[in-house]
Amino acid sequence: VYWIPESIQKKFAQREASLHDGPALWFSVFYEKAIVAEFRKQGYEVKKDQKLVTDAAGH
Repeated sequence: VYWIPESIQKKFAQREASLHDGPALWFSVFYEKAIVAEFRKQGYEVKKDQKLVTDAAGH
């Protein structure tokens, strides 16, 4: 949560929190290309790793 630039959080993320896991951000897959473009614009290297996505989602 904390490493993601505030501008990206405000534009694309929905903030969530739980007592167990703490703060979290949710990003819609519908904005994937725009989110990736914004990260790259801000100097981040972006790579999609489908296995990591699947593992993180718990599927």
